[in-house]
Amino acid sequence: MEELIFVCLQYIFIIVGSGYLSKCINHKGYCLAAIPIAVVVASIYSQVNIIATVLLFLIISSLTFYYIKKAEAAFFYVSITLLTYIASDYFLVGFLTIMDSEINVYVRFLLGSLIFSVILMLIKKMLAIFKSKFFNSQSFRLILSLAAIITLSVYFIDIYVERMDIDKLTLEQINAGFILGYAIFSLVICLLVGIFFKKSFENKEKQKELEYQLEYSKKVEHDYNEMRKLKHDYKNILLSIEDYINREDIPGLTNYFYSEIKESSQAMEQDLFKLSQLSNIQISELKSIFINKLIRSQNLKIDTEIEVKEIIDSIGLEPLILVRAMGIILDNAIEAAQEIPNGFIRVAVFKKSEQIIIVVANTCEDSLSPLYLLKRSGYSTKGKNRGLGLSNLDEMFLKINNVILDTRVENGIFTQILEIGGI
Repeated sequence: MEELIFVCLQYIFIIVGSGYLSKCINHKGYCLAAIPIAVVVASIYSQVNIIATVLLFLIISSLTFYYIKKAEAAFFYVSITLLTYIASDYFLVGFLTIMDSEINVYVRFLLGSLIFSVILMLIKKMLAIFKSKFFNSQSFRLILSLAAIITLSVYFIDIYVERMDIDKLTLEQINAGFILGYAIFSLVICLLVGIFFKKSFENKEKQKELEYQLEYSKKVEHDYNEMRKLKHDYKNILLSIEDYINREDIPGLTNYFYSEIKESSQAMEQDLFKLSQLSNIQISELKSIFINKLIRSQNLKIDTEIEVKEIIDSIGLEPLILVRAMGIILDNAIEAAQEIPNGFIRVAVFKKSEQIIIVVANTCEDSLSPLYLLKRSGYSTKGKNRGLGLSNLDEMFLKINNVILDTRVENGIFTQILEIGGI
């Protein structure tokens, strides 16, 4: 009777633990089924021995599948729970053997259950961390489930063989075969996981490249539309002058020239002078994004200036990544400078040893949030889902060895320094 109670309690712990990992424990039906399942399976343990635990595995897996509707995930959760319970027991036995201590069966059960609970909570936290990155993939869940199930199967078979009436030499040979087979299986699983990670990384990189190309295409289209607008404005000015000439309205033409054309021309000349050094940038993609963003900044009445005192004709960074990065940096600068009276943007591009240094500085609010918050994905002082720029920059350069991004905030000036090596 005592053995039945202990087996029943162990099974209840396993059912509850599996429900905790899979979140099935949140369902009332799962909780109500736990005790009857444990009692029924435990009652046949004395007759069928280890097969009762296999039966429990199949029943819990079926019950879990009923609630989560994912077979590979159901097998994974139940397998991990059983393996954790077994590992907890082995850990406790090993610890007691090393310490040369003996405890009664009740204390051992309580300690084993405590160790099991702690390990299960740690596994739950680990799954929560990796779930968004990998565990949502069906292929990855399938690989993990297969590994867990086969590990469990090897354990059950090994126990079954040990309880058979066979000589010691044969038992050792069988165990050696199991160890060799499991080692080969583990190697195959490691290779499959490696292939999965490689494929996942390649797909992610292709997706990023596609996004960069799409964004670059949009910027080129925007430049083309701006050029069309300029041509249209130029044509309208010529038509206005032609109208004055046809009417021989020289006083009107004179007034139009000095009040409209010359005033606009002087303002344009002043703005163009501040951007004149862009001609020293001979990398078309970089020049294009600078022209696009800095002219937009000037049109928004932001004091904008760029300094490029030497020829920049090569850079050690892929054009698509460079365009995307500078787009984010300059967009952030424009948005911040707009909020400040007499706001300004200053850009400098220069060479230093074997590096290209790009500096973008802009005025910002004194109450700007700390940098660690600004770089957090999704954070923004402007509302939901508008704070993705800085976190994207960090992620973009994380795997590029020759690029360093330094961000500083001092005395109301927000500065980003991009150091690109390998020119």
